[in-house]
Amino acid sequence: MQKEFRIVDKEKNIVCISTLDERYYGEEVRDPVTGLPVITWVPSITFITNSYPKGIQYMRWLADKGYDKAEEIKTEAGDRGTIVHHAIEKLMTDGVLKMDDKIMDREGIAREMTPDEYYCAMTFLQWYEANGKPKPLAIEKTVRSKQYGYAGTLDYIFDLNDKKILLDIKTSKNIYPNHKLQLSALRQACREEGIEIDTIAILQVGYTLNKTQHYKFTEVEDRFDLFLSIKAVWMAEHGGDKPLQRDYPLSLSLNREGPAKKVKKQ
Repeated sequence: MQKEFRIVDKEKNIVCISTLDERYYGEEVRDPVTGLPVITWVPSITFITNSYPKGIQYMRWLADKGYDKAEEIKTEAGDRGTIVHHAIEKLMTDGVLKMDDKIMDREGIAREMTPDEYYCAMTFLQWYEANGKPKPLAIEKTVRSKQYGYAGTLDYIFDLNDKKILLDIKTSKNIYPNHKLQLSALRQACREEGIEIDTIAILQVGYTLNKTQHYKFTEVEDRFDLFLSIKAVWMAEHGGDKPLQRDYPLSLSLNREGPAKKVKKQ
């Protein structure tokens, strides 16, 4: 079953819930009247920016591949991106990443990296060392904008040359407008939490279009104004929605008293 429910900030009582293509962040607060704990939900930045128009190039690609094949390709790309993110996170937190390390995929299953996934981590290390091994100030940090009602998880904040850089890791060969809007929204949420970001940027790893270095660092223009416009579109489509919540039994049973009897063929 494609779902995800995880604690992203234990101290702040923030959890993230994903069902199918919808993602929300929940925060446990106390009801001012009853004093009982309740969860308030806000949409994720990714969920909101998915409302950005895909563009004619994407529509042509979708028509060429067909819907089912396109979804299969996107799923494979998402799995690859998850493994690469977790591998780089392990490298940054543990200080070492081995070729045969088991890394968690999107389903929470630990598996060995493919050569391509491992190479993406290698190219991140190339960028890291080429820039004097900048100090990580935050890794996979969840931030929430109470002013505008959304939340998201950033990849990294680095101290690079006395400037705070909000860095997003991508394995794709292209940078799309929704990627830039995600960073703009994360920057605003950081600001509300007292973290002033000097630069927002995207680091494409495993970027083989470069001949000498297989990564690409791109500074991004802050377009929080455009993000708010897209959020207005999202509100028109999903403003009244809540996370899909259903009660499921942990197992299914036929409640037989004994083993099923075989029926003899006549």
